[in-house]
Amino acid sequence: MKLRVALLALLTAVAVGVGSSSAATTAALTLNLSESSSFACVGDGTGCGLASGTTLYYSANSFSFTVTASGGTAPYTFDDVPGFTKIVSSATASYTGTPIGGTAGSYTVSGAGPDSGGFDLTLDITGPTGQSVALSGGPSYSTLSVPLLLSRGTDSGAGVDAAAGLVERASATLSGGTCGSFGSWAPVTLVSGADTTVGTGNCYRYQFKSLDLTGNASAAWSSPTADAMVNSVGPAVTDTAPTEVSGAGDQFWNSATDTVWFRPTATGSFTLNASASDSSAGGGISQVAFPDVSAVTGWSGSTGGFDTSSPYASPVVYAWAVGATAPGPKPVTATNTGGATATDTITISADSAAPTGQSVNLTGGSWFGSAVPLTLVPGSDGGSGVDSSRSVVERASATLTNGVCGTFGTFTAVTLSNGADASAASGNCYRYQYKVTDNVGNVSSASPPSADAKIDKTPPTTPSLFFSGFSNTGSAGTVVYFRPGGNGTFTVTAAASDPESGIGSYVFPTIPGFTAAGSGPHRTYAFTNAGSVPTVPLTVSATNGAGIGSGAASFTLVPDATPPALTVRCNGGVCGKQAYPKAVTVTLSAKDATSGVDAVRWTSDGTDPTPNHGNEYLKGISVQGLTHLKIRAFDNAGNASPLLNLVVNSRANRLVFGGPPAVVVAPSAKFVSLRVSSTRRANVKLTLTGPGLKKPVRWFFILDSGTSIVRLRLPTGVKHPGTYSLVWSLTSGTQTRSRSMRVTLRS
Repeated sequence: MKLRVALLALLTAVAVGVGSSSAATTAALTLNLSESSSFACVGDGTGCGLASGTTLYYSANSFSFTVTASGGTAPYTFDDVPGFTKIVSSATASYTGTPIGGTAGSYTVSGAGPDSGGFDLTLDITGPTGQSVALSGGPSYSTLSVPLLLSRGTDSGAGVDAAAGLVERASATLSGGTCGSFGSWAPVTLVSGADTTVGTGNCYRYQFKSLDLTGNASAAWSSPTADAMVNSVGPAVTDTAPTEVSGAGDQFWNSATDTVWFRPTATGSFTLNASASDSSAGGGISQVAFPDVSAVTGWSGSTGGFDTSSPYASPVVYAWAVGATAPGPKPVTATNTGGATATDTITISADSAAPTGQSVNLTGGSWFGSAVPLTLVPGSDGGSGVDSSRSVVERASATLTNGVCGTFGTFTAVTLSNGADASAASGNCYRYQYKVTDNVGNVSSASPPSADAKIDKTPPTTPSLFFSGFSNTGSAGTVVYFRPGGNGTFTVTAAASDPESGIGSYVFPTIPGFTAAGSGPHRTYAFTNAGSVPTVPLTVSATNGAGIGSGAASFTLVPDATPPALTVRCNGGVCGKQAYPKAVTVTLSAKDATSGVDAVRWTSDGTDPTPNHGNEYLKGISVQGLTHLKIRAFDNAGNASPLLNLVVNSRANRLVFGGPPAVVVAPSAKFVSLRVSSTRRANVKLTLTGPGLKKPVRWFFILDSGTSIVRLRLPTGVKHPGTYSLVWSLTSGTQTRSRSMRVTLRS
C-alpha cells in the first residue's frame, strides 16, 4: 500500500468552526497526519489525499488516517470524526470509516495543559482541469520507444497527483510513411515518461486523464496526440564502387573493406556511390549524404554533398593532387522520410609502396622441348593489393651451343600463354624476371632472375654406327657376323650430333645370349657359344640434352660358320712340283659367301698363319728359290680355311758366277783387270798362288749381281814371265760357288 506522509506545521492558534480551516492553541502542540498503512489513498480510488499543512482532502470512498500529537502536555484528547471509528493509543489516534455528510470540518487535539492543535477534513470530488499530452520529438521514431510530454493541469482541491494519471493509445499500421486506420483506445503504462511497448512498422495516438490526490479524474480526455510513426528497422545504406573519372589506373576500390585506394604520386578523380533502401513502413529514402574531405591536404574542392534520388552519387567529384594525404574513414549517411538514418563507412587511403616478395621460377627444366612453363609468385602488397593483370614477365636471351648458354642480352617483356612462354625458340637460352604492379600503379623492382631455360625442339641426328674390336666376329656394312659356338666380342660405337643441347645419352639394344659393357656411345658385346639371335634389325638411338630422341640406326647379327674358300696360283697357273727356271709369282685369292673375306695370311718361316700372325697377302709373292709357304684365309666371322702347305722350287735365285778361264798380263802391268758376272750379290774371297810368292795373296770384297770389272793390284814378288792360279770363292746366303783362273805374266 502506498503511504502518503505529510508533516503538519506548528499550530499557534486554531479556531475550530464548520467550514473553517483555522484552530486556536494555548500551548505548543505539533500534529502529524498520515494515511493508515492498511488503506491506499492517492490515485487508487480509495478517496483520500493529504494536501499541505493540516488539511486532509477526501472523496466519498472509505479511507483511514492517523493523527499523532507531539509537544504540549500528555495525555492528549482527540475529537471524534463523524462516520469514522477512533482508536486512541497514547499520543496517536487512528480513524477508520466512510465519510458522511458531517465528516467535513475542523477538529481539535488538546493536551493536559492549555496546549491544543487542530486539523481539517475537506471533501473533494472535483477532478483536475487543463491536462494535456503531446509527443516528445517525432513524429518518426527509429527506436521502440515513444516519449510523451504529459501536462496534468491544475486542481483547486487536494491538488494534482503527479504520480498518477491514465494514458491510453490507439494503434494503426505504418506503410510507406502513411498511417492506416486506428483501432480502439486501450490503457498503456509509461516507463520514465515513454511508451516502451511500441512495435516497429506501427503508428500510435495517445490521450490522457489526470487525477488529483483523492483519485478524482479530470473531467475529460485531452485531445489525442499527433501520430507517432515507429520504424526501428530504419534505412540501410551500402557503399558501392566509385565511378572513376580520371586516373583509372591510379585508384582501386576494395569492396571487401569499403576502401578507395589512390596513388599520391599521381592525380585522379572519382565520384562516390551508394545504394540505399528502406522498409515499406519507413516511407523511403529522402537523401544520401556523402562526406566533405576538402579540408584534407590535396583534396581541395572535394566537398561531397547529398543526393536525393537513386542511384545515389556524390554531386561533387573527389579529386586528389600529387602529394595528397589520405582522408581516412568517412561516413556515408542515408536518411529516410521519417528522419531515421543509417551510416556506412568508406575509407579513402593512400598507397605509395610497391609490392614486394615477387619471384619467377622455371616449372621443371632446365631443358625444354617446347614452351617454357613458369611459376609466378606475385608477392604481397600491404596497401591496395597486387594487380596480377598488370604484372610483367621479362626475359633475356642467349644462344645455346652444345648445351652451354652464351652471353645473355637485355631483358624485354614477353607475353605468356597459359602461364608458359610459348615463343621460346629452339637453340636459345632464356632467363626470366618478374615485375609486379599493385592496384594503384606502383611498380615493384624486378625479381631475382630465374634459372636458365635451355630450349631444344629438334631431335639429334640419327646415329652413325661403327664396328670394331672384333674377335670371332666381323662386319660388312651394318651386318655383324659372328661364329656360332665360339667365343667372341665386337664393339658398336654410335656417333650422333646435336648442335643445341648436345647428346645426353645413347640407347643400345639388349641381345639375348650376349652381354653388353660400356657407357656413353660405346657398347662391347661378348658372347660364349652363342646360338640363334634375333633376325630383326637391332636399333641404336640417341637422346639429346632436352630429352628428345633421334631416329633409330640399325644393325643385324648374322651367324657365319662357313670358312672362306682359298685359291693359289703360280705364275697364273696351277702350282707344280717341278723346279721353275725363273722366279715364280705366287698369287692368292679367297671367297666367302656370308661374312666376307677378312684377310689371307701366309708365312715362309714354318709357322702357321693366324688372324693376328703372318704376312697379310696384298699382292703376288715372288719366289726365286726353294720356298715353303703356309697359307690360310680368314672371313669376317673368324672362320679359317684349311691350312695350305705349298712348296715352290725356283732356280731364279741360284748363285751363278761367270768369268774368263785365263787372262794374260802385259810385262809392265801392275794390275790384272777381269770382267766377271754374278747372278746374286755375293761375298768374294780371291786367292792368288804361284812362283815367287812365299804365301798366297788374298783379296776380300763384295760383288754385286750383274757384270762387273774387277781390278787386282799384282803383289810384290810375282815373276815375269810366270803362270799363276787365281781361285774365286763366292758366298750368297746359303749358296757358295768356286772357280779357278790361270793368270799368265809375259816377259
